[in-house]
Amino acid sequence: MEYISRSVEDTHEIASRFADEVLQEEKPVIILLRGDIGAGKTTFARGFLRRFGIRRVRSPTFNIIHHYRHGDLNLYHIDLYRLTPEEVDRLEIWDIVGEGNNLVLVEWYEHAPEGLFDSYWLVDIEMIDENTRKISISRHR
Repeated sequence: MEYISRSVEDTHEIASRFADEVLQEEKPVIILLRGDIGAGKTTFARGFLRRFGIRRVRSPTFNIIHHYRHGDLNLYHIDLYRLTPEEVDRLEIWDIVGEGNNLVLVEWYEHAPEGLFDSYWLVDIEMIDENTRKISISRHR
């Protein structure tokens, strides 16, 4: 699936519709966010999480993991930007991505140890210009 976003609001809407789609899947659902700094990974995550009524979404760059609840659903927003694969391994996020009623958004997943993510959605955000983004969403098993 490919989308063109011309604003923050467009990105939020695309993310919200995507959240509706993955909500129906067997959990856990892993969503890896890829894009350059400033591309809109956190903006996409905000739109996704707002679908579940979460209004105060901060970038997890310094806290690394933010956990939110929506009924019996666990929502995680993880940012691995500042970590090495060894440090990620020590976080013990294997349980978060491996079991439970979890929807997990991961920024900078490239910093994770190999094999952490088996089945996932990849959201690739490409900056076209200051306001325009190409958002490609694909399933990987």
